[in-house]
Amino acid sequence: KKVFLTIGLLVLLTIGFITYGLYNVDSLVKNAIEKYGSEAVASQVAVGQVHVNLKDAKVILKNLRVDNPEGFTEKTALSAGYIEVDLDEEQLSSSKITIRKVLIKEPLVTFEHASGEDNLSKLQKNAVAYAEKLTGPDVKKDTASNTTKIFIRNIDLNDGKIFLKDSRLMGASMTLPLPN
Repeated sequence: KKVFLTIGLLVLLTIGFITYGLYNVDSLVKNAIEKYGSEAVASQVAVGQVHVNLKDAKVILKNLRVDNPEGFTEKTALSAGYIEVDLDEEQLSSSKITIRKVLIKEPLVTFEHASGEDNLSKLQKNAVAYAEKLTGPDVKKDTASNTTKIFIRNIDLNDGKIFLKDSRLMGASMTLPLPN
């Protein structure tokens, strides 16, 4: 009786965790983006809303914001009002994942130069350092054949802007449209 009771309890717990994960996948993904994104770029990453559609293999992010690293006057480095990622669900289990489309609406990219460096390069360096910390700096080239490859068929940027600010020009700034 005790064995059957223990097995039954484990089955119920497993079903409970799966159900919890399915019903809370949006908040789990949102928390993961904010936590690990912030760690990766060493700056605050925030997302307003996340919607994960497991059936259609689609993810929607609303109000994504990446703050500037320390040393820059502008608060935000990157933001987007709406991001939609449409995956090819037939290839998710293979080593070649295909993303059908990435749609980004209202992106705002802030390029700020201050103290001999720019904010986007600093974010990139932080992300590379974080990746090396996770994988090690001496990842062998032959492991590239064993890794998952991601192919993106189409990227659409709509209604975007780029904000430029340069300390070398006495803090002059301008906003330019980003072509669709």
